[in-house]
Amino acid sequence: MSEPFSASDSWLLLSLVYATVEKPGATLSDILGASYLVRRSVPLRSELEGGMRRLVAAGLVQVAEREFIPSAVAREWWNECMSIGLSATVAQAQLANRMGAPALQVGPIPRDEEQWYFSEEEYEAGLAEYVAASRAGGIR
Repeated sequence: MSEPFSASDSWLLLSLVYATVEKPGATLSDILGASYLVRRSVPLRSELEGGMRRLVAAGLVQVAEREFIPSAVAREWWNECMSIGLSATVAQAQLANRMGAPALQVGPIPRDEEQWYFSEEEYEAGLAEYVAASRAGGIR
């Protein structure tokens, strides 16, 4: 059985799908930019690490050449949310419900011990790329 989803995993999945509306896969910088557009904040490295690990294990995300690709099921869930005009906040809650994840709440974020996808350097580089793009007016 897969590890249970965390509350922030639905935000991460929604951000990934938003980041891949016009292309098949998203980079770390793309995901950070979309995360900001969804919630006006970017996920912590620990949220990315644990979230991607759980989403990949559940088959909702695939990884290819350092790009992250939402599964057909994830896109189908997102399309259902968008077809009825849900806001990003409501769409995130709907995705959380579909995933069996707890609702996202404000408070301390649990720290995951295992590190898998992003080194500290990669996270910092992705964050720097996102910040530079946002300052230049090129938020994706």
